[in-house]
Amino acid sequence: MIPALQQSASAQSYNNLIVNSGFETNLSGWGGSSTTKSVDSTTSHSGSKSLKHVSDATNKWNAVATSSTWNAVDGQSFRLDAYAKTSLTQGRYQIGVRWISTAGSTIGYQFYTIKNSSSWTRSGGTFVAPANTAKVQVYVVMPQYSIGTVWLDDLTLTSDNLALDAGFELNNGSWRGSGPEFSYDSTTFRTGAKSGKITGSASAWNVIATDPAVHIASNESQDYVLKLFSKDTLTSGTFRIGLRYIDDAGNSVGAYSFTTAANGANWHQTVTPAMKTPAGTKYVQIYLWLSQNAVGSVWVDDVVLESQNLELNPGFESGMTDWNTTTGVVDTSNAYQGTNSFKLTGSGSAGANTLGGHLVSVSPGESYKVQSYVKSSLTAGGLKAGLRFFQKDGTTVLSDALIDAPLTSAWSKAGDVFTAPADAAFMQVYYALSPDAAGSVWIDNVVLSSAPTPFIFSMTEKHVWGTESTVTTRFALSLTDENLSDYKVKLERYDFGGTTPVFTKEYTTLSPNFADTFNVSTLPMGYSIYKAHLIRKSDGFVKDTEVQEVLKADKLTYPAMPDTVSVTTDVYKAVLLNGDTFMPRIMYSVVTSNTTEYADLKAQGFNTVLIGERGGITFATAFADIKSFGLKAAAALYLNNNVVDLTYISSRVNTYKDDPALLYWVLNDEPDGHGISAAAMQQAYDTIKSIDPNHPVYVNMSTKNVVQAGTYTNATDILSADSYPVPDFDITDVRDMTDAVAATGKPVNMVMQSYGLTNRAPLPEETRAMTYLAINHGAKSTGFYAYDVSPQWFLKTDSPSLWAMYKIMNQELETLKDVIAAPDVAQNIASSASELDIKVREYDGVRYLFAVNTTGHPVTSTFSGAGLTGIASASPVYESRSVAVSGGAYTDTFSPYMVHIYQLES
Repeated sequence: MIPALQQSASAQSYNNLIVNSGFETNLSGWGGSSTTKSVDSTTSHSGSKSLKHVSDATNKWNAVATSSTWNAVDGQSFRLDAYAKTSLTQGRYQIGVRWISTAGSTIGYQFYTIKNSSSWTRSGGTFVAPANTAKVQVYVVMPQYSIGTVWLDDLTLTSDNLALDAGFELNNGSWRGSGPEFSYDSTTFRTGAKSGKITGSASAWNVIATDPAVHIASNESQDYVLKLFSKDTLTSGTFRIGLRYIDDAGNSVGAYSFTTAANGANWHQTVTPAMKTPAGTKYVQIYLWLSQNAVGSVWVDDVVLESQNLELNPGFESGMTDWNTTTGVVDTSNAYQGTNSFKLTGSGSAGANTLGGHLVSVSPGESYKVQSYVKSSLTAGGLKAGLRFFQKDGTTVLSDALIDAPLTSAWSKAGDVFTAPADAAFMQVYYALSPDAAGSVWIDNVVLSSAPTPFIFSMTEKHVWGTESTVTTRFALSLTDENLSDYKVKLERYDFGGTTPVFTKEYTTLSPNFADTFNVSTLPMGYSIYKAHLIRKSDGFVKDTEVQEVLKADKLTYPAMPDTVSVTTDVYKAVLLNGDTFMPRIMYSVVTSNTTEYADLKAQGFNTVLIGERGGITFATAFADIKSFGLKAAAALYLNNNVVDLTYISSRVNTYKDDPALLYWVLNDEPDGHGISAAAMQQAYDTIKSIDPNHPVYVNMSTKNVVQAGTYTNATDILSADSYPVPDFDITDVRDMTDAVAATGKPVNMVMQSYGLTNRAPLPEETRAMTYLAINHGAKSTGFYAYDVSPQWFLKTDSPSLWAMYKIMNQELETLKDVIAAPDVAQNIASSASELDIKVREYDGVRYLFAVNTTGHPVTSTFSGAGLTGIASASPVYESRSVAVSGGAYTDTFSPYMVHIYQLES
């Protein structure tokens, strides 16, 4: 038994890292690229000033940032909160952090969206430092397309680290040892100037622990994770890290939790599994234990103890701060812990008595655990507890996820894990006392934290050819305070639009991860819908339902790729290869000498590769390889994206202008973001055309206002732009950017997001929807970024489901290329669903309707209008089904981000 280091009571607090967080000393400590930021002394949440940030259509990165950065460790959580009010009439406003490496370079950004409100409203979220992080910096961003003004005040950045003096820098008594074996070492450290050192001895209790005078308050069944870096010279013995659990009287509760750290002479991180506090726990204490008679020493640095709580005033010790209620009050005479709790009393009124927390940003599909302590004197009625989810305006309620709280005269734990639904942008902790309640309930110690999603159902490939053998389904379960043996999974398959399952299978003995396979031959052509239900065996309660769709299609045999004789565009802005319609499907970042990559790209239906002389690749090799695999080349004429080198351009154009694989010449990517002048780009364009008038010049842009200004329009034949909205923005950003490019009158290419470099990758259905949004608004060719950005991203392995989607979508684009290239016709069909983006097309006497669901929730639409006169059916391409048209109208359903391309038949 390890002896307890006895302690007296204290309280855990978080310190705001931001200096001048309320802008009371104007912009001291703040910088950034924004030229429209100022301090406003006419409005504030507290004090006398706030930050005023005005939209700027000329600035793609209209950002305000802290001048300071703060130390951060891999996996460390930071909480950012702010009060804001807005007058935005369009767009949104984002607050977040920049992660910085030891070299000072940007690893990535993470943001959350604040609520649009004309009154001061608090929003907050938590961010976790990615691998190799050394620093964190606060960033607030007004997207270029937003219109209006945002005021910010009282920003708070705190580290979700319960370990005081985490780097052993202060030597202030935050840590203590069980004996002289512990010391602060200023000669060895990972960061800062010191570390904690413990040396082996004959002592059975050779321990470093957080000082017993420091209480780290806790609930029962609360999860903690301990992370630290260590290095050692041990030749025998083990080093273990963990927690001691303590009750209200200061006594140990249950067994300590320990994880053994690996031995190593270099700094390495140990991360414990989640440690759940046992019944009776009121506090926890960090313990680092070197085994008895260990030989050598261990150094410890950068300790992080996390037990995330997104609720700002969890025990009501600050009264009603960050809570709102209909009729309840703070009770100072009854508390589970501390001195306060919240009291709701039944009123017998028609409405429920409610308590709601502050807004917290969420992402659809993420899971959150709500836990609190409740006691009751109710003689009738009940209490619901859980989460309320809101749409992007922060006001419109999307749904409630609530459970029945236990009602006992003693404090009882209430809680569960809830998953944010599609289109959820914010959530709040929510309690509702039923209208018929008689008596009172008390609530205390509310904990809101991120949680593993209890049930994940996925498919490795959701797009298959009929010639393939199997599809694989995968299941992952993580139940909080429940046993897997109490549940089963029921899997059902439906034909698209069907209400009766055509296949059912149950899994009654569950493991945390398992998989199953199904023969592709058993699936019909078109879409099949798989629904997986997590069901409690005892009462049939469905805890969660997850849905996946599989599209099965015949494999297309592509026509042989001809040698390039001419590349032109017609009056409808479509690309012509040797006079025939050609829809480029360009893959970016294919820097490889491995020709099997070209073969794989060809097999997935890509017909063009962006090539450049970098990574040891030469045009001579790349052109030859690309031609051998029946691909075309979009040849980049720059070695450094920040420089226009006319000598290099002239040399390469003269050498390769007649190569049979050449499609486009590509000038510097995103010149608007790399400071390249319009004059330099124009000179490069003129140089190319003087040598080779037979191949188009292609330029890709990144900034909408520069596109609209026409800055580089004359320096290209085909104007391209990129838009990478996932996950921070709506996919309709692609539509808006496409409209701007099309308005220039140039032939349009759009580059779609096909990566997850700093955040999650787009879902296959999101990329497909973005592609067809661009096509609906004028794109006659497409690009996709990126294939290989190693080591951060490799499409085939990092998102096999996205990779699989391309083989079907590229077939669609090839099949429909003449339809897409055809001239515009009257838009005489309407949708009853505003979420859909639609486009009527006609080719060779046949009419088509392209319809895109721009949202992450299901949509049902009725289509009507003069364009359906005389039409008997609408048959979605590649779906092997038909929808009857009656009375000049028909109705169909769209799953999240679904695209239906209807061939309208008389």
